[in-house]
Amino acid sequence: MKGMTVIAILFWLLYLALSAANIAGLRRNGDVSRLHRRTKPLLCPVLLAAYLYTASAAGASVIWLIPAGLLGGFLGDTFLLNSERYFLPGLFSFLLGHLCYAAAFLLQIAASGTGIPVSVVFLGLVGYVLYILLAALPVLRAAERELRIGCSLYMAVIFLMSYSSLLMTAACGMRFLPAFLGSLFFIISDTLLSRQIVLGRSGRGVMETYLPAQALIAIGMILGNLPPTTAFLAF
Repeated sequence: MKGMTVIAILFWLLYLALSAANIAGLRRNGDVSRLHRRTKPLLCPVLLAAYLYTASAAGASVIWLIPAGLLGGFLGDTFLLNSERYFLPGLFSFLLGHLCYAAAFLLQIAASGTGIPVSVVFLGLVGYVLYILLAALPVLRAAERELRIGCSLYMAVIFLMSYSSLLMTAACGMRFLPAFLGSLFFIISDTLLSRQIVLGRSGRGVMETYLPAQALIAIGMILGNLPPTTAFLAF
């Protein structure tokens, strides 16, 4: 058990190191360096190992839809290294990953057997609708028709994923809060990315929000599946 805990810590430290190197590899003019390109495909596999080893060491149930979501992230990261040629496969990979996350969150709610406060259901919907109207629709309107269809579908899926994580946190407890926060980071990251692609804005902040998004979802699903007395012993 101790050896597995040490390995888990090493994978988390490796993820942090790769994240720092990946961000450092971004150039101010929006171009990327060799360091960024070489570290990006390693991020999700290392995070997957950290998730599996930490869950195993802490005795938490492994939700296999989370590794499936990280696999989608790995494929998306790899495809988008050549976004001019593989943009649609990259977008589809991330879409599948978000569907896996959403399914994991909904299954967690179903397994809990607890109700969801009506106020959370309503206020959550209002919040997401306002964000779509204020931040997402202006970008979609500026996009070309072919791109608009794909982005609209992707946007619907990522908001479904985030809304599911909110409901999971409300139904299953605050130990799942990191997963909800991770979903919000995902929304911010993809909003910045869409502004970069469609409006030609700077890509600053895309990776800085994407990297904690993936990590927080993994952490939330570990903590949420631990008994309350041991929830913080995994780290």
